[in-house]
Amino acid sequence: MAAPEPAPDLINTLYAAALRLEKAAANARTIAEQLTAGAAEARRAYEAASRTADGSGCGRGPRDT
Repeated sequence: MAAPEPAPDLINTLYAAALRLEKAAANARTIAEQLTAGAAEARRAYEAASRTADGSGCGRGPRDT
């Protein structure tokens, strides 16, 4: 078993790990926002294509009938 790290080294290691976790969380939030925006754009495109395909222009998709 390795010898325990001195307290200041352990604190610095934990602090660095916390900073990395905060950065990862921020990156995850950014990715989630991009996925949400992409999903909304895909839904709008699907709805527009559905209106064009059925010729009604009323925005009703196949699940709405």
